[in-house]
Amino acid sequence: MRTNQIQSTNQELIPISEHDGKRAVSARDLHAFLESKQQFANWIENKIKQCGLVKDHDFEVFHSFIKNPSDGRRLTEYALSLSAAKELSMVEGNAKGKQARQYFIDCEKKQQASLVHKTNKMTSLQIAEIAGRPHNDVLKAIRNMEPAWKNITEGNFSLSEYVDSTGRKLPMYELSKTECLYIATKFNDEARAKLVIRWEQLETEKLQPRPLSQIEVLQQSVNMLVAQERRLNIVENRISKLEAKTAARPDYFTIVGYGALHHTPLNLKQAATLGRKAAALCKTRGIETDRIPDPRFGEVKMYPADVLDEIFTLNA
Repeated sequence: MRTNQIQSTNQELIPISEHDGKRAVSARDLHAFLESKQQFANWIENKIKQCGLVKDHDFEVFHSFIKNPSDGRRLTEYALSLSAAKELSMVEGNAKGKQARQYFIDCEKKQQASLVHKTNKMTSLQIAEIAGRPHNDVLKAIRNMEPAWKNITEGNFSLSEYVDSTGRKLPMYELSKTECLYIATKFNDEARAKLVIRWEQLETEKLQPRPLSQIEVLQQSVNMLVAQERRLNIVENRISKLEAKTAARPDYFTIVGYGALHHTPLNLKQAATLGRKAAALCKTRGIETDRIPDPRFGEVKMYPADVLDEIFTLNA
């Protein structure tokens, strides 16, 4: 039996955790993100009435304590389902509400798509969320229908676990598309239709290329620039060799051509100094020099590679 730890991360816009078998959002966290001017207690009471939320279906109530120097103070907390969190965000009627609603929609899609794309399976938690049914009801339907499935397929449904926000290990199932649709025969028509449509959406998304994140786009751009720079270096080296060897003697090079060939850029003053030294060394040793046409100077001298090796080494 596997255990799936579902945790919130610092990169989340609004933390999402597990609470009593369902993915949940702290109403207090949502209230803070929406930047409501109402006190939290008044805000959540008004929103529950405004949206017609049902306790133990759309939200659950629990308590936490805040310590202060004199005594502890009990806080009433609300764990909202993702559907309830989306609705509360929408009725907030401001830009933050729209941002939060889209965030919850994206979280649902990513979480569902991730499992389907990797395993081709959907958890009973996801089935409950899509169908709008309590997770315990979905678990009951799976367990009741498992014996008949086993008789036909000679296999059980894949039982797994998840850890909720209180640290409890609770059961869940991971079902293939065929197994999901088999279980859905016990749902009403609307719930069954939602599940069928969601499977089709996930399978369509799987066939489409995943949009690149900003980091991936940046990395792709960097890779392209690096590849382009390598190609340019190759071309420059080829040009340098052609410029350096454009003569009857392929082992003779101009000062600038030899420098470019060995990745040693030179200004005119440096080239002239090295040229005088190369010419003097050739004269001392009785080595012939050569010349090559140059668009700037008419002609420039060329020297043997071994002479230039020595000159450049001495001046390195």
